[in-house]
Amino acid sequence: MADLHLLFPTPVYESTLDIRPKELYKIISLMEKQDWREDQDHFGKPNGAVTKPKNLLLEEGFEDLRNLIQIEMEKYVYGLLNVDKDAHGLVCVTAWGNRYNMGDWAAKHYHSNAMFSGVFYPKCVEEGGEFHATRSGPSWCTYDWEINTTDVTPLNSLTTPFKPTDRKILLFPSHMQHYVTPVQSNDVRYSIAFNYMLDGEFGEFREKYAKKYGHGTNHLTLKF
Repeated sequence: MADLHLLFPTPVYESTLDIRPKELYKIISLMEKQDWREDQDHFGKPNGAVTKPKNLLLEEGFEDLRNLIQIEMEKYVYGLLNVDKDAHGLVCVTAWGNRYNMGDWAAKHYHSNAMFSGVFYPKCVEEGGEFHATRSGPSWCTYDWEINTTDVTPLNSLTTPFKPTDRKILLFPSHMQHYVTPVQSNDVRYSIAFNYMLDGEFGEFREKYAKKYGHGTNHLTLKF
């Protein structure tokens, strides 16, 4: 009997926040009142809008949403990935809003200067605006070959789509490349993206392990 081992996965967390319609309407209303600046695509053409630089989740009115996102991020990082909560705190370092209209999209990118990232959808559209996670490096084959397959499966696919719906949240490692397909609707689409960092002590030989294994301490301490 043969075994197939899927090594070193890229974990993407998908959930729906428990937000009542009245609370969701409040979030959308706050988004509409934000100070927006026009964004551009790779060709310099207008492409949606983003909120001006600041941590949107720290703004007045977003407190409840910030707490809900923090809870989900802790489930992902501490509960599923088993990061040591005693050694590392979890800090939201940046958050911003995105506003897409007809034809707006996001080119393939990743989030630098962060460890974990995510996106929350207060208002989606039926057509377009899909989130696509893409392969960030070699997996079952390298970028040197364009191999024909008889079917696209989770084992051999190069990209995985996620259909945004109102109140959905996606969490993922910040290095994971992703893009958003063009919106094909006359209605506006809103999302809130955010980045998190771990603080605390980093290093294999933290003090508690040193006591157990007899090694000296060798760690880096980060604070935010």
